[in-house]
Amino acid sequence: MKLHLEETIGSWFEENKEEIKHVEGMLAEPLPAEPTMLDEMLRRLDSEYARMNSLYAETLSYYYVAKRLFLKSRKDKWTDLDREIHMRADTITERRLRDVLAGIVDAIKSKLILGMSIRKSYVSEAKTTQR
Repeated sequence: MKLHLEETIGSWFEENKEEIKHVEGMLAEPLPAEPTMLDEMLRRLDSEYARMNSLYAETLSYYYVAKRLFLKSRKDKWTDLDREIHMRADTITERRLRDVLAGIVDAIKSKLILGMSIRKSYVSEAKTTQR
């Protein structure tokens, strides 16, 4: 992905918001108690995990480009703190989306780990009842 200066995080978000909302909806669903439904949900989450990681990487790129664009010159009479405050204010949208995507990636990972633990308990339970 090559970023162009005319591209904005706003247009990027418009292109990807339905996909992000879809994954947020998946994360809001509780893990099913039935093993085959649990497996299906874990497969869907696993495929979305890779895509959300990719989108997260894109938001990082936008953030780093915006950070560079909005960094104030040392030639002005700005202190380093002033420069940092203004740069953070100017990149708030990029940081917010970066943080949202990081949260989604972490939430998917946590849900996958929990789901795999539950699935493992189903397997060991089934082995115990078969004996």
